Amino acid sequence: EILEYRHDHYPPELCKKIKDINATLVINDPICAVVEVKDNTIDVKGMKSSFFMNVTKDMTEDPFLDEAGRPATAEIKDFHIVL
Repeated sequence: EILEYRHDHYPPELCKKIKDINATLVINDPICAVVEVKDNTIDVKGMKSSFFMNVTKDMTEDPFLDEAGRPATAEIKDFHIVL
């Protein structure tokens, strides 16, 4: 997640090594979703991780929700849709 405002929650040594890390939220593990479309249903199996050094968006000056109203989380939720 790219942030509009920089934060100071990561150690200075890390910020020196990794440019712009204090303008991002880093997720500890890659997350993806498996999508299965069958007949008239769509099933999504998501994954969950956590934020690096427990720095979450609500700890920054950025709004917790993005422009589409979605919360910043380290998770893709499961869901089931019947068409």
